[in-house]
Amino acid sequence: GLGTLTTYASFSPPSTPVGRSAIIVSLSNSAFSLFAGGTVFGFLGFISHTTGEPLESLVQSGPALAFQVFPIAMGLMPLPQLWAALFFLMLLNLGISSAVSMTSPLTTALCERLGTTARRVAPPLHLLGFVSGLIYVSRAGTYWLTLSDHFVPMFLTIVVGLSQCLLVSLAYGARRLLESLPPEDQRLAPWWAFCWQWLLPATLSLLLLAQVIHEGSSPFGGFPGWALAVGWVYSLGPLLLVPLFYCA
Repeated sequence: GLGTLTTYASFSPPSTPVGRSAIIVSLSNSAFSLFAGGTVFGFLGFISHTTGEPLESLVQSGPALAFQVFPIAMGLMPLPQLWAALFFLMLLNLGISSAVSMTSPLTTALCERLGTTARRVAPPLHLLGFVSGLIYVSRAGTYWLTLSDHFVPMFLTIVVGLSQCLLVSLAYGARRLLESLPPEDQRLAPWWAFCWQWLLPATLSLLLLAQVIHEGSSPFGGFPGWALAVGWVYSLGPLLLVPLFYCA
């Protein structure tokens, strides 16, 4: 939805089968998620068994899981210093790789638009991201993180994905895109066209409508009105970059 996989795919050879690549990426992601879920609940069960706390009181999500539950579990394991160091090194690597993946679409787009190289574009973008992310390490950082974690995936990702489907099927043309697919994917051309033109737009539109109705009837998390307004800016504000990019 946010262009990361599209950007990575642009570096593959044109003859790379899209369907096979999509299946490999989807299965790999699902397998890793299942493995991580088993690890998380294994940790929670270990803590519950060792401390006598009921499992219901230990189940958490977000930063509390990474910075409260896991450190407690590692403190109860043999060689706790080793496991704690490895865990936070993994978090550091995850943060760096996530920053690269999230900025790659904008970096690539600016390079193509301005006719420059990533070495000139990437440092200012990452510096801007670093400065804008300082709010998350303030005393109120948890609240800002909760707001962005709720609003950005809920609205921005859906709107961007819906826009991509409409642009492909209406502006660029589904038939034109199908003609550029490798021969292996041409066998599924009717299915691709149906997904781009009907299935995905309908599904994402219904999902977006349901999210808006739910958010209007049940405001998120007991936050004050001004904080919810900031959350909406978080989710919809980046869309203003689209007209600015094409008008520049």
